[in-house]
Amino acid sequence: MLNTDKFFTPLSIKSGELFDYLNEIVTHDKDLAWETHLGWDAIEVDSNWIQKDYALRSINKLQPIKQLGILKTPPDSFYQFHKDQYRRSTINMLVSEKDAHCFFIENRNDGYYSDCAELMYEPRTYYLFNNQAFHGVTNKSEPRYMFSLYFENEIEYSDLQIKLKSLIDYDPNIVKPINNYVGVSIPKF
Repeated sequence: MLNTDKFFTPLSIKSGELFDYLNEIVTHDKDLAWETHLGWDAIEVDSNWIQKDYALRSINKLQPIKQLGILKTPPDSFYQFHKDQYRRSTINMLVSEKDAHCFFIENRNDGYYSDCAELMYEPRTYYLFNNQAFHGVTNKSEPRYMFSLYFENEIEYSDLQIKLKSLIDYDPNIVKPINNYVGVSIPKF
């Protein structure tokens, strides 16, 4: 069995109203100005959420965030196993899906098999994601929407785990984040 900590790590700190906002945006999928980004359909998310969402604000203090976005995987597709060319690590959060799966693979070096681990996303949960481990996405039904971000400076996954340890072990009973849409631009539909 694979140690999944080298592929992904859930943060204990959860998304607040950003999750609801993103779900509202994707209900207007056909009206959005999607652009192609490394094979994905992508749309930028207002960077004001970095300050509005408690979790993103906390992440940004430890590792500055450059850009936020939503990546869309079309139905009946498989985004091939790969390592990202540019990103070393990121933070992802599943917005919505019906029958989609993200897998990480590691070659057994036996000429036949690779070990496989699935990231089973939980609602409102941010995940540290190792973009330098082989990963791929299969999507069998409706479009799959993933929130993802770029950092100002690329950082190795293991270094990001160390930097964000306080958010991995975060206790939500200590601080109650308060969010609202004030100061955030709403896409025109």
